[in-house]
Amino acid sequence: MADDRSNPWGKARPKSSDASSSRPSDRSKPAPKSRRPDAPRDRSQDRRDSKPERPESARPQRERPAGDRASSARPGKPVTAERRPAKPRPPRPEPRQEIDELEERIPHPAAAERQNEYRIYGVNACLAAFQKRRDDIIRGYFSQDIAGKFGETMRYLAQQKKAYRVIDDEELAKVTQSTHHGGVCLLMKKRPATPVAELLERLKDRPTVCLLVLEGVGNPHNLGAILRSCAHFDVPAVLVENANLLQSGAAARVAEGGAEWVEPVEYGSMTELLEQLQQAGFSLLSTSSHQGRDLYRTELPARTAIVFGEESQGVTTDTLKSSELCVRIPGSSQVESLNVSLAAGIILGEYWRQHRSGSRAARTMSPAQAQPKGGRLKLKSKARPAKP
Repeated sequence: MADDRSNPWGKARPKSSDASSSRPSDRSKPAPKSRRPDAPRDRSQDRRDSKPERPESARPQRERPAGDRASSARPGKPVTAERRPAKPRPPRPEPRQEIDELEERIPHPAAAERQNEYRIYGVNACLAAFQKRRDDIIRGYFSQDIAGKFGETMRYLAQQKKAYRVIDDEELAKVTQSTHHGGVCLLMKKRPATPVAELLERLKDRPTVCLLVLEGVGNPHNLGAILRSCAHFDVPAVLVENANLLQSGAAARVAEGGAEWVEPVEYGSMTELLEQLQQAGFSLLSTSSHQGRDLYRTELPARTAIVFGEESQGVTTDTLKSSELCVRIPGSSQVESLNVSLAAGIILGEYWRQHRSGSRAARTMSPAQAQPKGGRLKLKSKARPAKP
């Protein structure tokens, strides 16, 4: 009965073990997991618990050279490990490497054949190359804006299974290495240089012909302007020490298509060349800004080889002595001399005026045909639309 009065609900009192487990401090700790009798015991935790922790000063330090420790150690902090050297950055690719990477998408010949290739750019230069030497085109690059002018060229390349690409101006600048590409570039085969003997054999029966000999002229812009003047005045060939100088992208662009009409001829020795020209019936004509006859008061021979030297020094003394005629371009003398390309254009223009047709057969013209017709020049006016 005592138990019933102390427990009015009529329930049995909890055991002592149950009462101890119901304390708040015991409920906050999770009960340890029971281990199976046959499970292996993890002794690593026992070793970690039993191993005393060593202080920081007792740990061994890695040895480094004194210079490295002095340069990288911070005050108050011991050096524990050697700093790894920074990885070197890859070198920036050169323009030639960028071009090669750009052209990897298109199959191209072996590297050994690239010596016989060159790039031309500019609208007129590429149009003339397609007109004269379409079989020598290897591949083409066109911008979106200019592709309409080269529809025939792209159709031809597609028929011949030759690659071409339509790219933007930035990629064209990388391919041509120039910002004056005009939106088009053609990779061409170089024309082989013509031997001097072969050229003279072909011209032996022409009574009127003019050739140009360059001594030390190497600027591609001057060469391009000379080629343009030669094409305009029907000069069949230009003789240079290195024919590759006439076949460059800059020279072709400045020539505006004239390079395709002039034959590159390569000579070895200037002395031997002058002897060959004289034996073939050519009169040697050199230029000088300080001495020589007035160009416009001198009769130029029908078969003439004009020799031009470097702009700063002119022709050499030996070449000047070998020349049969020396002329100068009269002027105000306010400047020492003219640019070699401009001087070539002036002399070729005078030769054309005297012989009318340059290297072609001389034309006969009656005095009546040569006289200019009187009267005012009449201009055609555009037809105006009819008013409604």
